[in-house]
Amino acid sequence: MRIKWTTGKPQTISIVAELKNGRLDAFETSRGGKILLVQAGEYTSTEMFQQADRANTRLTWTLRFAGFILMFLSIMTILQPISTALDIIPVIGDWIGEGLEKFVFPCIACTISVPISLFMISLAWLVYRPKMAILMCVTLVTVVGCFVVGVRRLKTLENNGDDSVGHEDQGNSALSSEEGKETPYEGTSLYHSGSDQEYGANTDDLPPSSPPDLEDEPEIRVPVDAPSRQ
Repeated sequence: MRIKWTTGKPQTISIVAELKNGRLDAFETSRGGKILLVQAGEYTSTEMFQQADRANTRLTWTLRFAGFILMFLSIMTILQPISTALDIIPVIGDWIGEGLEKFVFPCIACTISVPISLFMISLAWLVYRPKMAILMCVTLVTVVGCFVVGVRRLKTLENNGDDSVGHEDQGNSALSSEEGKETPYEGTSLYHSGSDQEYGANTDDLPPSSPPDLEDEPEIRVPVDAPSRQ
């Protein structure tokens, strides 16, 4: 066993701790955490807590970013067999697989990793910052709800537009068919030959069916002036 001794120069240090029975010990919080801060130099308690808070913030965001990177890489690894399977396609298999690995897979992994990371962060805040976590969850639900409602509304507008175009096409086709269709008695000319109801028709353009019923036609009478007596 080897024993090594070192000496340190006398210097001023600042300590945040709890004094118990003549000794400094870590302070236990109501949540079960412990506070024991030691800093070389002379600092007030406020300055030491501010430095500890900044260090804690840096460590927190470092761990969050590391978790996001690990999740991103894990999703990329899960998607990797898809590009490997495309290598069996001759000529273009390598190009397709390379395009998926460089563009498509990163977008998919980022799209999945970001919401999951935010969800995990909000779960941690439910313990330490419940108000902020609830606000974050409400904001996330509102954004997702607005996105879903917007997509459904766009689909509804597209369907309504397609239906209106279809109805308009049907109306135009019906109108064109009506315009192109000739009436059965088009080109027929009727004439009146005398005081009685005698009607004739130019039957060259009549269809082989029976002529129109003219019984309901009003009687046309032409007044004739009586000869004057001399």
